[in-house]
Amino acid sequence: MAITYRIYRNAGTGGPVDEATPVATVSATTWASPALVGPGDWTWLVRTYDDVSLLEEKGTQARVRLELNAAGLDITNRPPSPTQLAARATAGGTCRVSWSYPEVRRGGAVPDRFEVWLTAGTTVNYAAAPAGTVNLAGYGHLPPHFMIDLAGLVGGTAYAVGVRAFKGTLDDGGTGSVAVTGATTGPAAVEGLTAVASFARVNSGE
Repeated sequence: MAITYRIYRNAGTGGPVDEATPVATVSATTWASPALVGPGDWTWLVRTYDDVSLLEEKGTQARVRLELNAAGLDITNRPPSPTQLAARATAGGTCRVSWSYPEVRRGGAVPDRFEVWLTAGTTVNYAAAPAGTVNLAGYGHLPPHFMIDLAGLVGGTAYAVGVRAFKGTLDDGGTGSVAVTGATTGPAAVEGLTAVASFARVNSGE
């Protein structure tokens, strides 16, 4: 038996691996690909091949993925972006920001924190320091919904709110935002509250 390894690859656009034609056949357990130019999303699959029997195992677990951005930087572990972002003003110049987070599939990057920005105007300034952070270090299982309260809003001033997921120094790169207008007072109190007694009749069914 003469064992070699066949290496298969996709086209670099995030699609499935082409399992018909190997891009390389090697006898060693390491291999270097030709130079890769971003942006691109590559997946490689390695299978054992017997040169004598001409048989190849058909496993699909020995695979690795590499994603590069336009600058050629590795963004493979970039977490997905939050969804369902919302913000509402609360009394005293504060606001409550809430968002959801998609289920992280097997092999996907799980964020270690969310950073939240609050910028006066209509566009979030992600170059500025975030207004708040939600750390995920204490979470045993990532919940689907999150929220944070931010302070410092000026009454009548419009703000743009944005949230990004982070894995180490790598963020999701999202640019979505929602608008909120600062409020210094809460809603008016309820007036004319009344109560009416009522009785419920229960039938035994007999």
